[in-house]
Amino acid sequence: MAFLLETFATVAVGVHLIPYLTERGDGAAFAAGATGLIGAAQVGARVVATVFGGRLSPVALTAWVFGLQAIALAVLMGWPDRAGVLIAVLLLGAGRGVVTLMRTGLVAEFYGRAHYGAINGMLALFLAGARALGPGRRRRGLRRRWRLRVGSVGDGRRVAARGGGDGRRGASASRT
Repeated sequence: MAFLLETFATVAVGVHLIPYLTERGDGAAFAAGATGLIGAAQVGARVVATVFGGRLSPVALTAWVFGLQAIALAVLMGWPDRAGVLIAVLLLGAGRGVVTLMRTGLVAEFYGRAHYGAINGMLALFLAGARALGPGRRRRGLRRRWRLRVGSVGDGRRVAARGGGDGRRGASASRT
């Protein structure tokens, strides 16, 4: 159940981070860059966990990572400047990367290797469901939706998150 909730929460952050940051006044480029750092932190954390992971038990490391992700969410909500956002996304990404590695080891440790494939496959099914049902998907009663637009500006690229519409196709007055 912990992995299911962790997956749902990290998907929710990934889906809503750009709109959250742009609504609070950060630029779209910063919001997109900060969201991209989640993926970069995943890779770095997996390397560190592989090198130093043998010093802690898989259970202790997983609990530690879940705690870091909770702290990251508190930092994201409570530290209003960009440094807080960057620290939060690095912690969230690191946790997300390590949890992916720890899940397989914990399944083998708790349930043995005899039925590893069936148990890990069932867990993966539920985690995929958590990702699919994550916030940001179209639901009945959803009155506001977000669109991610990418376009060129001079020599660079820009990314903009725009809210609008009532959830129905073609109902948005802000279409461009």
